[in-house]
Amino acid sequence: MWNFFTLEEGIVAILWEAKACDLNASRSLDPSGKEKRLRQLRNVLAQQGAPQDLLDALSETADDFGRLRRKYRNALAHAHAFTAGYADDGTYLPGLSHVARDGSRQKLAVEAGDLLTIAHEIEEGSRPIETARRLLNP
Repeated sequence: MWNFFTLEEGIVAILWEAKACDLNASRSLDPSGKEKRLRQLRNVLAQQGAPQDLLDALSETADDFGRLRRKYRNALAHAHAFTAGYADDGTYLPGLSHVARDGSRQKLAVEAGDLLTIAHEIEEGSRPIETARRLLNP
């Protein structure tokens, strides 16, 4: 979950650095609000004739952030541990799951490597944010 908060703060930084939103207001937006405001910023900059590489970076940032938000944000925020099973040596293997909107239990991780995969995917979401910030502040 902390990895995702890092992405959110990256979006906050873009909005603040572009003067699209003051710091407190951007931090108070929920994740979907941050994504929406980022897309609005991209459209405003396009109308102002911003360089295409910046517009592309902002689009990629919004797309990646939105995908990760839908895939992991609420799932991780509401996740709980469960017994995934036992190893050959009898040690407990924890899993991570959450209850979806439809009431079904969705497993996020059933092996230790699953958590690393999730963390890596979320961390990769910081790359377009970094590119957008660099292009926004040359």
